[in-house]
Amino acid sequence: MKTKKNKYIAKVSFDREEVEYLNYRYSPGQLVLWCVLANKRSLGIWLIAPDFTSTDTITFNIIDDDVKFEKECNIRVGDTLKLSASLPNETIKDIEIVSIRKCKPIYVKSDHNPPSSIEEAMKAVDDVKIDRSTFRLHGLPFVTDKTRQVVITSEKGDVWKFPYRTNKVFYLDEKRFFMLLESQHRPMLAVSAFLSKKSKYEYRMKMSYWPDVLNYFYTSDAELCDCEGIAYKVEIAEK
Repeated sequence: MKTKKNKYIAKVSFDREEVEYLNYRYSPGQLVLWCVLANKRSLGIWLIAPDFTSTDTITFNIIDDDVKFEKECNIRVGDTLKLSASLPNETIKDIEIVSIRKCKPIYVKSDHNPPSSIEEAMKAVDDVKIDRSTFRLHGLPFVTDKTRQVVITSEKGDVWKFPYRTNKVFYLDEKRFFMLLESQHRPMLAVSAFLSKKSKYEYRMKMSYWPDVLNYFYTSDAELCDCEGIAYKVEIAEK
């Protein structure tokens, strides 16, 4: 069991445009990484995004890497801290600490380094588990739609059909697998390193706290190509 640590509750005032931006970027319940300035020291914080239209408080704890500095900063009720909330124009907000409690911390496992090659990434083929907190961090909801399905067709004529279900790994075989995701209400794919030879449809991005073997992202209508040169067409289709 993880040791309890300080949970901070703070009041903050966002204007209407900031609230609209925050509600667009973060869904309620999404895990968010921001930072605060306390006694001239910048500290990373984790919080679960609230509905910013209905509250003027945020609840957070200091990330594990910065906990050792928490005592040095000596944050107290009534203190005013500076909050960097990833707002447009890098706006910094004042927050007032209104309560400090001991609680079970929000926990996110340590980050990983991207693989130097597809061969290196595929060494982790048996380790594609992803914490639910990682999906919250990146705003990737769990969605099931019984009216749609994912259809993958290879140039050899093979066809695979999978249910429309996000955040679950589906396998064509032990090397070729994918995960359906929804980002900003749009479907996208995370595919295995072995399916990532062609980059035409690939998003130029990597996700933190994500398995190296699955850290390759494509549009939902991508034409994939595996490391043997076999092409695959992906389609989101009605059942």
